[in-house]
Amino acid sequence: MEERILIIIPAFNEEESILNTYNTILEYNKTHERTLDTIVINDGSTDATEQILVQHHIPHIQLIQNLGIGG
Repeated sequence: MEERILIIIPAFNEEESILNTYNTILEYNKTHERTLDTIVINDGSTDATEQILVQHHIPHIQLIQNLGIGG
């Protein structure tokens, strides 16, 4: 069975950087044999992070409120 790697990206109000972060991983996948799976945990963002994730079909989980690092 092939080993798989999942990158979990926590995000809170990351509208300015989330798309670039995700695209960097996609670019990595284009140039490497092993691909990285990715999911974003949107931790109750109050900015446009959720809209960006939805618009760009980025796999994510939307938390209804900010749980922070311990959540």
